[in-house]
Amino acid sequence: MNAKIHVAIIDDGVNADFLNSHLLYDVEIAHGGAEDGRSLNHGTLCAAIVQTYFPDAMISSVKIMNDRKGNAVQLCAALDWCVKHGVQVANMSLGSIKYRDREMLREAVNDAARAGLIMVCAAQNGGFLLIRLLLLM
Repeated sequence: MNAKIHVAIIDDGVNADFLNSHLLYDVEIAHGGAEDGRSLNHGTLCAAIVQTYFPDAMISSVKIMNDRKGNAVQLCAALDWCVKHGVQVANMSLGSIKYRDREMLREAVNDAARAGLIMVCAAQNGGFLLIRLLLLM
């Protein structure tokens, strides 16, 4: 059986014109920004990578960032949206080092994990690596 997997790209949006397929959902939790529809932004690159390795995946875009900035409230809302819309894998090439967001993020991550959402997250680019799962904090 070749069931399709629903993958959400939680990032700065996905420009479907660059992909070989359409988006299942195109959601904006963070509105606005400087997207002109012609730029190859970070979320689109992430979607293209998913599409390259999993060409049968159904991809949804959940935009939570503008100008490379977002917040924990938007991320929590995105995870909740994923659970409510049957997303199986959430791709998040983003993160936070704000300690005050810890409890809110832990609760959202734990709720999403209990609902069966698989969350794939990137490591931080600045050389500082904190290996600590929110589930265990």
